[in-house]
Amino acid sequence: MFKILFIFLFSVFAEEVKFLPYMAEHENLGCPSNSQCSKKIGLIRHQWINIAKSNSPNKLKRMNNFINSYGALIPVWGRESSQANKELILWDSSCKNHNNEKLESMKLIEVYSKNINSLKDQKDIFIPNALRLNKKKPTTRKVIRGDAPVLIDGDDFLYIKESEGFYYGLRLKSNGEIRVEETPKVTNYPSEIKCSDEHTKALLSMSPVKNLYQGSYCKIIWNRKSKSYETLAFGWSCD
Repeated sequence: MFKILFIFLFSVFAEEVKFLPYMAEHENLGCPSNSQCSKKIGLIRHQWINIAKSNSPNKLKRMNNFINSYGALIPVWGRESSQANKELILWDSSCKNHNNEKLESMKLIEVYSKNINSLKDQKDIFIPNALRLNKKKPTTRKVIRGDAPVLIDGDDFLYIKESEGFYYGLRLKSNGEIRVEETPKVTNYPSEIKCSDEHTKALLSMSPVKNLYQGSYCKIIWNRKSKSYETLAFGWSCD
């Protein structure tokens, strides 16, 4: 009797701890390494990974169909309370200013969204702001964390992104909508310039928490419609 019970319990335990190849990255299929990520979000991300790895001639179309259903995975910032939100992929930030015991800790977040402006009312997350400085009066735009456009197309920002070795263009429209397209051809490349104290102060004043940014950085980025460079200012958190 005891022998039968032992064999049964051993077989159940062995099944529970069976190691599968994807577990080298995360216990949940599709989740990125070292992240806090639910099984549901991992399975959604796994679909995107399969599209990116496929040899489909309609890969970009399939990616946009995916975005129509789930949205694109957008990097943003999160509050400590974001850890309770199962719809997010989350990491601890390596910035010292984000891990001050006297202040609220900041998290690195990725979230699925069809329109980045739709995230602004979520209390757990912060969407980074950029200042567009070439107008008579600086204007504010919601942007993705940790990246800058390689090109401006009228009022749309174009990024180059990569997934599973596949490079593509991500278009962040002026209304916040997100689409993917062919990798943009860049002939006039962005370059970094010094931000003015005035613009740094303005950018930092927009931060919802005082320990999110330590400073700012500015880039001149080519607008292919106006055929001129524009200056954008972004928040800087740490090296």
